[in-house]
Order: sequence, then C-alpha cells, then structure tokens
Amino acid sequence: MRNVQLFTKKRLGLNYCKVPKAGSTFWMNFFLILDGIYRETDIYRKARYEIHETADNRLEEQNSLGSINDKDVTVMIVRDPYQRLFSAYMDKIFIPLYIEDAKAIARLRNRKCYRENSFQDFLDYVTRDDDVTLNEGQDVHWSPIYYICLPCNIPYNVIIKSEHFSSEVGGLLKSLNLTSSAYELFSKMLNSQNIEVSVQVKVREILRLMLYYDFKNKTCMTYIETMERVWTSFKAQGYMCDEVPFPPVFRNMYYFKIEETIQIILDAIRSCHMTSSQRIKQRMVYLSKAYRAISYNTTIAIRRYFAPDFLLFNYSQVPPI
Repeated sequence: MRNVQLFTKKRLGLNYCKVPKAGSTFWMNFFLILDGIYRETDIYRKARYEIHETADNRLEEQNSLGSINDKDVTVMIVRDPYQRLFSAYMDKIFIPLYIEDAKAIARLRNRKCYRENSFQDFLDYVTRDDDVTLNEGQDVHWSPIYYICLPCNIPYNVIIKSEHFSSEVGGLLKSLNLTSSAYELFSKMLNSQNIEVSVQVKVREILRLMLYYDFKNKTCMTYIETMERVWTSFKAQGYMCDEVPFPPVFRNMYYFKIEETIQIILDAIRSCHMTSSQRIKQRMVYLSKAYRAISYNTTIAIRRYFAPDFLLFNYSQVPPI
C-alpha cells in the first residue's frame, strides 16, 4: 500500500489527510498555530506556498496505518470533482503559478505561449491517461482524492464535504480538546475573515512569483494581464461582486507593491457586500459557463478518471451546466 501523508496532533487524537483545493491551507495554518510555529498574524503575512512548505518541513506526520489509534479522529475533506478541477485551473493555470504545467499544456497544443491555455486544454491534460496510476507525476492539486487519501485503506471516521466546510469543520472543532482561545481563533478563520485571509495569502504568492519569474521579460504574460486574471479569478471564486471594475490604478503600475496591491483588492471586496448565498450563486455562474464549453468526450474522460470520487463521496457525474 502507498503511504498516505497524514498530519497528526497526538494530544488531540487528530489525523488529517491533506487534499489540495479542499481547504488544505486552513488545516496547515491550524496545525502550524497549534504547534507554536505560527502566530495568528503570520497567516496574513505569509504567501500560500510558504505556509505549505513550512507545514511539509516542520509538522508532525505519520505515514503508517498502524500508527492510527482506534479512538483517533481521522479526517478527510472531499470536494466535487468538477468544482475542484475548475478551482485548480483558475488558481494554477489561468493564473500561471504552475509555470511548468502551463508550458506542458501549451506544448500539447503546439503553442509557444501558455496565455491561450483554456479550461478544455487543462482538462485534456489532466485526463490524458484513463488510469490515475499511470500518472505518478500528476500534481496533487488535480489528482483524484481517493488516490491521495486511500479511503478504502485508511479508517477515516470524519469525512467533510467542502461545500459545507465552515459549518462541518466548526462542528469538528467543538469536539476537539482545544483551549477557548484556540477555538475562538480557528472559528474566526472559518467565517467572515476567511476570505480576506485567502486573498492575502494568494496575492502574496502571486506577486512574489511574478517577481521571481519576472513576468514581463521571461514569460509570455505581462504584469497587467496577470493581475486582470487575478481579478477574474477572485470573482469566479465569489470573493468579490461581478460588478466591481478592474482598478484603473493597476494599469499605471509597472511594479506591484505587495501591501498596496492587497489593500486595493481588499477595498474592492469590501465595497460590495455579498451574502453567502450570493457568493455561491456567482461561483456557480462561472462554473456552469466553464463546463458548457467542454466537449462531450472530455466530460466522459473526467467521469472515468474521477469515478471513485464520484461514487465514494456521492457526487453527481452530471457536469454543472
């Protein structure tokens, strides 16, 4: 049996299988704070890749089935495959944070530049082999959850759906032996503050990688093009109202200062209040539009590739169109 990466907190009797694009950044912050590696303020100041690198390098892990106690709470977060794939595309390819994958997709289409990589192109890249075991090098952000967490081998007794993440994780937090201050902090992270935390860690990651790759000179996308995609991505994720225009000030900026850019984006988000139901509705509009453009053959390939996720976690195989 392959090893499964489980993060553990023995004092709480808690084990967690890390599933990217299913609330994993929250859980990495959760463990880092509990272990005293991060303070609350760190979750606003760190880029997303820093959070995950720190967690992978410094948190306690266990990879053997025998180390799980019968009384442990062993958690897996699951997500609708269609939603998870769209989120991965918008977050990693549409905004080209995963440059090498973006280049690989472009090469499959005989393109020199990855600017034109469509959602269709991305899905064909992900499902290019029917059998997930043939794709050992496939990135975990778009690998099936059953392949990441092996739910038929690991005794998960808490399975939480991302669609109800805040309420179900909130209920789990109540059952753990947390201090009152820790419980209050993690509850705050789950609720209204969560969007602003997500925006800050994502923008820090994007801008630092823009500087690293030097988007203007070493890639085929300019700073402005990248920031326009960030704006679209935040709308697709329901972070900001569809009506909020792209800031004219961005078009006059050659270099994006991190704190200034974050403040402009947060001001835009706060300028138009959205209820939870409005955020969900807006996300579904973008999701449905994306899948209406996908070919029938690709839809069949997704159903085949993610078949255990659809079956085990009770998600519909019908695309959200």
